[in-house]
Amino acid sequence: MSTTMTIQDALFTIYKDAIAKDNIKSMIKTIHREIIKLLGSEKASNFYIALHIQKDKYTIPYYKDEHDVDPVDTPISLKGSLTEYTRRVGKTIWINLDMEEKLKQDGLVEPIGHDSFDWIGSPLLTKKRFLGVMAVQIYDPSIRYSQADVNTIDSISKNIGIAIARVLESEELSRLKKSLEEEVSRKGKILIDTNRKLQREIAKVTKNEKIQKVLFKISELKNRTLSLKELIKRIHKELSVLIDVENFYVAIKHGMKKGEFQLPFMQDVNPEEQYQSDHIYHLSNSFTDYVFTQQKALMATEKEIIEIEKDSRYKMHGIKPKIWVGIPLKTKSNKILGVVTVQNYDHPKAYSKTDLKLLSLISTTIADAIEYRQLEGHKKVLEKRLVEAQKMETLGIFAAGISHEFNNLLSIIIGNAHIGMMSSKPHDRYHSRFKKIISSGENASDLIEKLMIFTNFKKKEGYTAYKIESLLNETVAE
Repeated sequence: MSTTMTIQDALFTIYKDAIAKDNIKSMIKTIHREIIKLLGSEKASNFYIALHIQKDKYTIPYYKDEHDVDPVDTPISLKGSLTEYTRRVGKTIWINLDMEEKLKQDGLVEPIGHDSFDWIGSPLLTKKRFLGVMAVQIYDPSIRYSQADVNTIDSISKNIGIAIARVLESEELSRLKKSLEEEVSRKGKILIDTNRKLQREIAKVTKNEKIQKVLFKISELKNRTLSLKELIKRIHKELSVLIDVENFYVAIKHGMKKGEFQLPFMQDVNPEEQYQSDHIYHLSNSFTDYVFTQQKALMATEKEIIEIEKDSRYKMHGIKPKIWVGIPLKTKSNKILGVVTVQNYDHPKAYSKTDLKLLSLISTTIADAIEYRQLEGHKKVLEKRLVEAQKMETLGIFAAGISHEFNNLLSIIIGNAHIGMMSSKPHDRYHSRFKKIISSGENASDLIEKLMIFTNFKKKEGYTAYKIESLLNETVAE
């Protein structure tokens, strides 16, 4: 009765451990500890449980042996072993050394590991499944198992199958859960990465669409009747959609002298940095002049500005920003018109290389719009000069015609006055009158000659209407 109660106590402890824990090694350790209590350490110190996988493959999660090293907890083949023989027999077996030798001779088992003097193996079963084998063995010839020991091992093995199956299933569930969590996490990361890539692509497409819209609007502006200042002001407004243009100006090269620029539009948070659009400024050796001369974009932080100032003759005019960006305004025909600039006085990372590329991309459209406006202005000047030249030519033709006719009339008047004067006597009153007629006629003739000289001079002084019209046609073609 006491042995029965002890087995029941052992099973209660094993089941309680199985419920509390989901670790098969921990559970088997508890089983081993309870068997030691039942059989004694001298009979149960060599103990293991082999869990069946398939055919002759097992894992041994717990193995205590005074001779053999603990095997790695990986699938191994136990073909020919007493463990595999127990599976085939399907019941608890008690094998001593002599019986084992007989089994070897009969080809039922093969020598594996150290030979034990006594060995008990019991299958671990549920109603539906063979789980594995629980075994104890003795290497000391002075110690032997009894039938009671065999019955104890058999009783324990028959009653712990369900508990082991529950822990194995719980472990498998935990592994599956962990695997699922890892897979979910991995897929989640992939999904997050994919989403991020998608967001980047969407942002890229959205930004490209914005860029296209801005480019279209800037191109469209050149067809409107706007002054150069108003044109750049509108361009500035369109650029604000894409980039920080709080501090912005466009410098247009003026004349042939180096460093002379006109600033048709400038916006800056610092009042002292404002310039008048109708003035010409000498910006020789400035960073604006540097970009114009080098014909390449420049993005410089405050530190880089200092380095450029140290290593070259160029200096930053006005208040020194934390970052300065200058882009040459180059038309499609590679003509440099000036420089477009943005700058920030507070944040050295206000602009990125992407912003630099963006401004460089848009600068050609800006340059073309400005050039178109300049050509429009030049066209208006030529049109005005054409009208003036046409007026002068018309006046010249009209004056030449009148002069010719008037000279003919004057010739008749002067000629008849000569005849009349020759026909009269010097002291005759008509003689002096004819003389006055001749003098007035000659004065009128001189006046006509001066008018012709003036008309011809005006033609030589400027372009002829034909030449101006040719230039105008060239301007329109451009």
